Amino acid sequence: MRNANPKWIIAYCLLSAAYCLLFYSHSFAWESREVIRIAIFKGASATVGGDGVSITGVIGNEKIPILSNSELEIKTDKDGLLVNGTSYTSLIADAKESRIKVNGKGYRGRIEALKDNSSLLIINELNLEDYLVGLINHEISSRWPKEAVKAQAVVARTYALYQKKARKDPRYDLESTVVSQVYGGSDSEDELALQAVKETEGEVALYNGELIQALYHSSCGGRTEAAEDVWGKDVPYLRSIKDPHCTEAPNYFWQYEIGLDELSERLRRLDGGIDSISSVSVKKKSRSGRAISISIRHSNGVSDVSGKDFREAIGFEHLRSTDFTVKIKGDSVSFAGSGGGHGVGMCQWGAKGMADDGRTYKQILKWYYPGITIRRY
Repeated sequence: MRNANPKWIIAYCLLSAAYCLLFYSHSFAWESREVIRIAIFKGASATVGGDGVSITGVIGNEKIPILSNSELEIKTDKDGLLVNGTSYTSLIADAKESRIKVNGKGYRGRIEALKDNSSLLIINELNLEDYLVGLINHEISSRWPKEAVKAQAVVARTYALYQKKARKDPRYDLESTVVSQVYGGSDSEDELALQAVKETEGEVALYNGELIQALYHSSCGGRTEAAEDVWGKDVPYLRSIKDPHCTEAPNYFWQYEIGLDELSERLRRLDGGIDSISSVSVKKKSRSGRAISISIRHSNGVSDVSGKDFREAIGFEHLRSTDFTVKIKGDSVSFAGSGGGHGVGMCQWGAKGMADDGRTYKQILKWYYPGITIRRY
């Protein structure tokens, strides 16, 4: 750098400073002012706080400053939330420049703690675009081809706004788990995730001018599923389509084996009469080959359960999808399947495959959701 042009050095420093302000500031200065509320914790107790964080306790209509620049333990008691021996109706944590820590993890925006029945409920309220940057690396990898990451940003934004409009619980819009979309706060943000969100800022998928129910899943195993075969409702943009793009998915093929006794125990959650299983068979399949209903023969008769409920009872982490065959071998049951998730909407590994082949994020989205348009919300 001894012979470097001073003007070049100044320009480089200015660009570096601009990048730092953009990426590391508390807000990314989005044009959108859309706010989203995410339930990030449900349990008995949690810690909330951090440097530069102010916490306010609410008792009725009175707001009481509690403490700044430290982490507090919050528990529930019969009257509300207990902090340092005082009971509050709710707690609010704000930070102008830093991030708020909840159980050691960082979050942008503000944190609200409430009592939900006997449990502690913690909600993260933040800008929708900030939320998406903290979501990308929990749903896919930001290191995937950029067009696939941009497709994920658009479907996640659309899904969030659709759920915000449809949700009946006024306290929050989504959860931070697979129940909604997986969101991990600011600790999982990186430059690549930020770029994908910035380059699609505000863009959503619409059908006939309305937000679509932007469902998606890990891997379809070669064919996506129609919404009506999972939930019994025909949705024109959620059809079953042949998909040759997700063959690299680690769950494209999978196997799982479980003992008959353990299987009986798990299925009793669906039907208390199930005992001593002698056979399990797929009774009805969808057009894509997924199990719609399962017939279980046992000592108390025959029980039919839906493929969706069957998979949930055994465990989503074990039965990766409802696209499987089943065999009984001795005192155990063996499943061999393909794909991961419910199979409806965008296949994430398929989106990666399409991006690898040079497709744009808009081409990817229009492939998985036929008939949609994409525009800024």
